[in-house]
Amino acid sequence: MFGNCYAMNLSRVRRIVQIGAFLLFLFLWINSISLPPSAIPPDFFFRIDPLLGLGTLLAARSASRTMLWAAALLLLTLIGGRFFCGWVCPLGTVLDFSDKILHRREQPSKRDYRFLKYYFLALVLASSLFGLTLFLFFDPISLLSRTLSLIFYPVAVFVGNALLALVGPLFTKLGFQWYRFHSQPFFDLRFSVIALGVVLFIIVLGKVERRFWCRNLCPLGALLGFVSRAALFRRRVNEERCDHCGLCLRECPMGAIEKDFHLQPGECIQCGICSSVCPGGAIEVRPKLGLAPHPVGYSPSRRLFLSSAAAAVGVVLAFLAKSRGFAARVDRLLRPPGSLPEKEFLDRCIRCGLCLKACPTGGLQPAFWEAGLEGFGTPRLVPRRGGCEKECNLCGTVCPTGAIRPLSLDEKQSIRLGVAIIDRSRCIAWSQGKLCLICAEVCPYGAVEIRLPFRRPYILTGECRGCGLCEQHCPVEGEAAVLVYP
Repeated sequence: MFGNCYAMNLSRVRRIVQIGAFLLFLFLWINSISLPPSAIPPDFFFRIDPLLGLGTLLAARSASRTMLWAAALLLLTLIGGRFFCGWVCPLGTVLDFSDKILHRREQPSKRDYRFLKYYFLALVLASSLFGLTLFLFFDPISLLSRTLSLIFYPVAVFVGNALLALVGPLFTKLGFQWYRFHSQPFFDLRFSVIALGVVLFIIVLGKVERRFWCRNLCPLGALLGFVSRAALFRRRVNEERCDHCGLCLRECPMGAIEKDFHLQPGECIQCGICSSVCPGGAIEVRPKLGLAPHPVGYSPSRRLFLSSAAAAVGVVLAFLAKSRGFAARVDRLLRPPGSLPEKEFLDRCIRCGLCLKACPTGGLQPAFWEAGLEGFGTPRLVPRRGGCEKECNLCGTVCPTGAIRPLSLDEKQSIRLGVAIIDRSRCIAWSQGKLCLICAEVCPYGAVEIRLPFRRPYILTGECRGCGLCEQHCPVEGEAAVLVYP
C-alpha cells in the first residue's frame, strides 16, 4: 500500500515537473527577445539536447563549451535512464496532453514500430557527418521552437494588437501609456504550412498509439534510449509480487513492458505510471550494471543491416543536397549579419526559427527552395519584406548554435551584407523624371546620394552595407527599383 501511495505521489510530482519544464521553455522562448536576461540562458533547452550537439559536432567538425550541457544530460541518462523524455521534453508534454484527447484505451498494439526511430537516428547522424543537417529539422526541441516562432507567434501578435486596438483608447483616457503595438510578422506561407503540418501529423499519430512519435520515430528519443540500455537504475517487475493482471502493459505510454513482463530500459521514460497502477506494488527501481537484454524477437544482423541502409540513405542524400541539381536557385541569397561562411553556416543551422522571430522588420524568412535542398528552412534576408535595422543585432544574440555570431552593434554596423543596385528602367526618378527621395531618406548609412541637376539617386558602394531598407521602402509596385545583391 505504501509503495502504491509513493508511486501515485511520484506521478503527481512528474506532472508538476512536466508543466514547470514546459512553462520554462515558453518563458525562455519569449525571453529570447522580449524580457531582461535571466539567470538561465535563453537557449538552455538547445544546449542540453544531445542530438543537436552531436549533429552539429559531426557536421561542423568542431565542439563548443555549450556541448558540455548535453554531455551532462547523457551522463544523467546513464544513471537514471531516459527520464528527459518523460519529465522534461516540452514536446513530450504537448503529446501527453493531446493524447488524453485523441487516444482511446485499447489493448497493446500487435505491431512494433519502435525500431524505426533507431533507423531514423542512423540517417540523421550519417547525413550530419557528411555535412547535411537538414534532418535536425525533426529534433523535438528545434521542432517545437520553430512551430512557436512561425505559427503561434504571428497569431499571438495579431490577437494582441487587435485587443490593444479595442482597449487602447480606454488605457489612454486612464493615463496608461505603457502599451505598444508590435509589428505583424509574416513568414513564407509554403514553409509555415509544412512546419504546421509536421506538428499536426505528430499529434494526430497519437490516435494510433499514445506517444507514437516518442515511441517510434523521435531521433532524440532513440539516442537517449540507446544510452539508457546501460542505465544504472532501472525499473523491473518483482515476479514474486506480480499477479500478471496486465495493467502495466495496458497503461504504459511507451510500450516498454514486454508480454513476459520484463521492462526495456531503452524504452522506459521513467513516468512511473506502471508503479501507480500496479495493485501489488510489483514495479521496483533497482541498480544494475551492464547492458539490458534485447527484446524478444530481436535480430542483431537484421537491425544492423537496416541501420546501415538508413545511414547509407543519409550519406546519399547529403551528396545529392550538395549537387548542382539541388543547389541554391537564386542569385540574391542574403544571410543574416554575423552569419558564418555558407558551408559552416549550413553545418550549424538547426532551423529553430528563433532568429526569424527576433527580427523586428520581418525581413528574415525561412528559405524554401531558394537556398537549395541543403539550405531548406535556413534564414535568409528578404529586403522587400523588411530590411536589416542598423540598431539591431538580435539574430546573433538568440542563435543557439553560433551559425549566426553574436555581434556588438559597432561590429554589426561594419558588416556588408551586400550592395544595393538601382534598376534605372524602373526607378521613378530615372525612368519618369519625377522627384523621389525615399531611398535616400531611409538609408541609415548615408549610402544614397541625390545628385543635381536632375535629383537622381546614386548608390555609394563604399558606404552601402546592403541592409535593404531602400528596397523595403521603394514605392515602385511589385519588384523594387533598387535591389540588394550579395
